Amino acid sequence: MIGFRQFFLAGLWALALTAPSQAADQSFCSDDPRYPEPKDEDLVFYLQLSDKIDTVVYVVNRRADGTVDTSDPVHVYWRWYEGTGERRELTFLQRNLAFGVQLAPSQDHPGDYVARLNAYPNIPVLVDEAADGNVRALMTIAGKPAQLICVYVERRQLLGLLPQVLYIDFFGRTVNGGERVVGRFTP
Repeated sequence: MIGFRQFFLAGLWALALTAPSQAADQSFCSDDPRYPEPKDEDLVFYLQLSDKIDTVVYVVNRRADGTVDTSDPVHVYWRWYEGTGERRELTFLQRNLAFGVQLAPSQDHPGDYVARLNAYPNIPVLVDEAADGNVRALMTIAGKPAQLICVYVERRQLLGLLPQVLYIDFFGRTVNGGERVVGRFTP
């Protein structure tokens, strides 16, 4: 006959197996379970690096009234997952040489912006505010119009200060249909 203690422990075990996880969702751009998907409010897209799980987050910069701050529409910072998940600002060099963005009003889409990563200014991303107020990053990925979700940078450390980028993968969902798409850029 099973004792109360074994019955109680078996019940707790069953609950643990069926309870929803409180952990962050798996990253959209990596199968590695160490890479979580950021859940920051007003997330536009995020960038992850092959050699660290900390994530660069790109969010909408809103005014107090909730409208997009047109003088500085996107704010970029670290989500420090190697620690407690806290937010940390980019350093001057990170912002100006690598992960920061230059934004300019779009000539083709009034009210939208063209964003260019400082490290690769030849790759434009349209920052678009939809009718519902949500902001998204749009670009062509694998030849299809898509919403950019995540950028994954494969890199290796050289003897110098700056790492060498081997390739950059852009992950998104097609604008029409939501099909997952991946495109690779090799510098």
